[in-house]
Amino acid sequence: MGSIVAGILLAIIPISNSGRFTKGFTNINLSHEVLVTKPDHDQESIYWANLMGSHLEGAQLHNSVLSRANLKEASLRFANLDFAVLDKASLIDANLQYASLRFSNLKETTLVGAHLNRADLRWGKFKKANFFRAYLERTSLFSAHLEEADLGEGHLEEADLRYAHAEKANFGRARLNGAMLERAHFVGTDLSEAHLEEALLNCANFQGANLRDVYLDGADLSHANFRGVKHLTIDQLSKAKTLYMIKLDSSVLKNIKKNYPDLWTSHKFAKEESEVQCLPEPPPMPCDICPP
Repeated sequence: MGSIVAGILLAIIPISNSGRFTKGFTNINLSHEVLVTKPDHDQESIYWANLMGSHLEGAQLHNSVLSRANLKEASLRFANLDFAVLDKASLIDANLQYASLRFSNLKETTLVGAHLNRADLRWGKFKKANFFRAYLERTSLFSAHLEEADLGEGHLEEADLRYAHAEKANFGRARLNGAMLERAHFVGTDLSEAHLEEALLNCANFQGANLRDVYLDGADLSHANFRGVKHLTIDQLSKAKTLYMIKLDSSVLKNIKKNYPDLWTSHKFAKEESEVQCLPEPPPMPCDICPP
């Protein structure tokens, strides 16, 4: 049945940069379907399928292939896109609130201004994806791959980025207030002017990151690695909730111990020692969502 529906859908999807797809396919099941194919005369500037403005709320699209698809302004609220392939697709201003994209592939995908509030992006691949000014409040990016991705000026308040890989990514001016960044990898990442107030940074690795004018008020930096970071000041560190066992360059650490000893030694706000192991790998994933 899914193949028949997919065939009907494909017959009316234009393969071009123009046109607008407006039909409603709420709750449609297109799981495991290859919805796009490379055209005979491919050009980097054209999309392989045009689903611009489409209504796919609650659609079953897990394991589907939508590479280089135009989904600009599409509505995919509550859609299931687990294991889907959307590399180099356009999701500009798309609505993906509450959608599930676990283990999905969105490498080099454009999500500028997209709404992904409370979406499930765990274990997803978003290398070099463009999330500029996207909305990811309370979104789960647990163990996601965000290497070299652009999340500049993004809204990630209370997002879950535990164990995420965001090496060399751009979080400039991003809002990460209250976010969970425990054991995340931010090596060489640009966090200039980012908001990390009340965020949890336990055991996170920020080696070589740009922390110019970053806001750390009330943040938990216990056991985090800040060695070799750029443009971080003592004043910024002094506003954190705790610096217990933080890793800093020797000259900075000496200054902290001398002028802010309570932040360095206090367990009051830090997690108990038994809870902090700084393990390099995330815990096993639930068997019900293991890759096929």
